[in-house]
Amino acid sequence: MQNELIFARELMTVICVFSSAPLVEKGKFLQALFDDSSTGLNTAAEIVSILHMVCTCMTKCTGIPVKVKEVREQLKSILPDLLPTPWAEALERSHGKSEVAFNSDRFIGQIEMDELIPTILSSYQTLPIAGPPPAGAMQPPPPDWATPSSLEKGSAKAPDKNAVKPAAGQSAKSLSKAELAHLDWMSKMDEEGVEEGKENSPGNSRRPPAVAEEEEKAVSDPAKCWMVIYGTDFASVAKNLASFRHLFMRSVATALGLPMGCIEVNNIVRGGKAGGVVIEFLLHPSGRGGDERDGETLRQSLTQQLALPHSALRKGAFKEYVSSAEIVERPTKGARATTPAAAQPASPAYPDATPGAVPESGPQPPGGAEELARLEAENRRLAAELEKLKDVEAGNQEVLQDLEAAEAEARLWQQKAEEAIAARDAALEELDALKKAAAQ
Repeated sequence: MQNELIFARELMTVICVFSSAPLVEKGKFLQALFDDSSTGLNTAAEIVSILHMVCTCMTKCTGIPVKVKEVREQLKSILPDLLPTPWAEALERSHGKSEVAFNSDRFIGQIEMDELIPTILSSYQTLPIAGPPPAGAMQPPPPDWATPSSLEKGSAKAPDKNAVKPAAGQSAKSLSKAELAHLDWMSKMDEEGVEEGKENSPGNSRRPPAVAEEEEKAVSDPAKCWMVIYGTDFASVAKNLASFRHLFMRSVATALGLPMGCIEVNNIVRGGKAGGVVIEFLLHPSGRGGDERDGETLRQSLTQQLALPHSALRKGAFKEYVSSAEIVERPTKGARATTPAAAQPASPAYPDATPGAVPESGPQPPGGAEELARLEAENRRLAAELEKLKDVEAGNQEVLQDLEAAEAEARLWQQKAEEAIAARDAALEELDALKKAAAQ
């Protein structure tokens, strides 16, 4: 019908399904399109919505309807097999309630999507939409088509004197107040740029000064880190590398109080001759909710959590790995560093790791003398607590012995009471017999 509206998600899904993009890119686009929370994580119910919307688009071509209930039941039956670890964690967070985990828990991210997409690849390749674009079809734009011209050479360009001013005619009435204000601001910035004639002046920036200052304040460079996990067999980790990566990202994000997207894993490799696992990753500052920590502060906080036995990282799901782990830094050229005694393996560990993923001269102790002094003080405190626990345990042993003696005495008195009751019953029976004999 004329002037009838169309559901925006349905339109975007049609464009995505019938585009010439690879299946992986289509999946990531739809995952972001149906992410109601805008966190990069989807619920299983949102995945059902994606699948049903794709089937709805295909129904208009094939005439075969697909009910959302059928899609939901099918996905719910196979999801535990497709994503066993994430599903188990979602169930644990939902206290074993599968419906709550399916509808509310956000546990499907990019890593899980990379595991789900190959399961439908063989069926997808049999469809016409998986083939090359038809003859005469419009070619896709170049990869950098969306790059602003001001960023092509790394600096802002001088504004054009003939730049189009904001529309003031009849068509401008359809714009919102915010859009009109933005266009008015851009026109003023263009005029200031022409007067100053400087290409790199703040007046030529395409962002309002207040917004630029806030973004520069909130966003800082990430910290590049390497975590060495000694004593862990890399082969066992490599069997399910995606789950290990997901567990590492989730655990570090939880321990530091960051969104999971702020943890970027670049590489996971074997730790050289001594074995173990080396994780190369980036810590991105979030800048959310007044969080002003920069990348270096986050790295120091993570290092402290590795040193403290009762930290969130060492008590979480990643605890079996971090008990023998440490954060190492890339030393300067020619520097010689040694592994701390607490985590030093039997042979030199780090220098022979896979090139490109580890520091060049091995690990060095984070924090130096101050960190060593703090660890010694912590050890003395723990030793004192251990002595107190031994004293308490000795006292408990004495109390336990007293309880056992009291229990033995109680059993003895109970036995004597039972014997007395039996003697009394026998005497009563004998007395009754004598009364009956006297009566006769």
